[in-house]
Amino acid sequence: MTPARVELLAKDRSEVHLRRAENLLRVMELADEAGNADDVVTNAVQAGIAFGDAFTVALVQRRSRGQDHSEVLLLIRVCRSPNTREVARLVQGILNRRSEVLYESQDVSLKRARELAGMVRKLHSAVLSSISPKPSKPAK
Repeated sequence: MTPARVELLAKDRSEVHLRRAENLLRVMELADEAGNADDVVTNAVQAGIAFGDAFTVALVQRRSRGQDHSEVLLLIRVCRSPNTREVARLVQGILNRRSEVLYESQDVSLKRARELAGMVRKLHSAVLSSISPKPSKPAK
């Protein structure tokens, strides 16, 4: 499987995707505080996808534009970062959970929604530690 469409972007455009993901993360947290499982899931999935975009744009200046969100995994796997495997694992897990919670005929439990939210929080940390500039060492 190859991405149907890949968008080439400047590295600094990763900041747009990171900001979008962090905004969705904040809304997810508010939904979690309110006990609204459906809104936790919706925002968690969207944040996870946006974090994946921020990661790939920062590291390979590409973003998947295909219809299948799992195509972002192909781009993640070519990124050179100590966190690539963890980012890929978390995005895959989020996408798997998305399928489970969106396509089951039963309501999403708050417990399952919070499990998904936990994955997104871990993804946030992994992406930030991969794409944030390292502090420069002071001159002696």
